Amino acid sequence: MLHRAALAQDFDGPWRVGLGAGVVAPVEGYRAGLGVSAHGARALSDMFDLRLNVSVSQHSTRGNDATVVSPWLTHATMGVAYKLDVIEWVPYFGVRAGAQIWSDAPRGKNSRVGATLGIMAGVDYAFSRSFGAGVEVGWDVGLREGGARSAFAHAEYRFGL
Repeated sequence: MLHRAALAQDFDGPWRVGLGAGVVAPVEGYRAGLGVSAHGARALSDMFDLRLNVSVSQHSTRGNDATVVSPWLTHATMGVAYKLDVIEWVPYFGVRAGAQIWSDAPRGKNSRVGATLGIMAGVDYAFSRSFGAGVEVGWDVGLREGGARSAFAHAEYRFGL
């Protein structure tokens, strides 16, 4: 029994970094737009990951508002995910918190910053010990103004195994 406890304390989980592409649909005021994402994750244990996600997407307004032609949404979150490790397939779900920044790129005028709270769910597939791919969906609620729903496909590199 002492041997198992020592193994649990020595857990040094793998790191994962990846890039993705997908769709972001703001809750109000803007049309869905294409986006790119980057993520990093660190295994905290066999069942939990710490995840950092950053995405950037471009949107158009729903009305005839000429003042904001093509605003950009930058979204950055940190969260904890519970994973079910089933050999190559790894489904997961979790909670996250972060910030969203709306801006009129490239000048960055009229930027609006707000906090978000959200949930995420996804599934990853391990092609090998070092490479994987997956999909993730998320729903984030803005604490100051509307949030967004997102769906991204990603590829990732795993190291520190």
